[in-house]
Amino acid sequence: MRKTLLTGKNILVVDDEELLCEVFKEMFEYHGASVKTSNSGSAAFELLKKEKFDIVVSDVRMPKGDGMTLVRQISAELPYKPYVFLCTGFSDVSLDDAKKLGVLEIFSKPFSEAEILARIEKSLVSQSHEAA
Repeated sequence: MRKTLLTGKNILVVDDEELLCEVFKEMFEYHGASVKTSNSGSAAFELLKKEKFDIVVSDVRMPKGDGMTLVRQISAELPYKPYVFLCTGFSDVSLDDAKKLGVLEIFSKPFSEAEILARIEKSLVSQSHEAA
């Protein structure tokens, strides 16, 4: 385990590709986070209602509840607001629209481990400065 800004964070990874969920899980756990995975937005929202997560990393396109619907549900229905990051292989999601709903970053597939970790840590630092 490596100590980073993710150390101690509770992360939910949402993607219908099981292999990608495992890649994220191993990467985030290596950096000290506790990670759960879900294969759809609807199943992820059920987890979010039962357990508090600090960060949600979700695919945009999934057959059983897409990422933007999940973001809208988080924004409208949860009493707490996790940091949300979206991953997509498509350019059909507007960052401005997503940011209005609380999304901090959108990652395009393919991405590198270094890129995603750097962008998540940068977002966490800037969010903590805004809260201070």
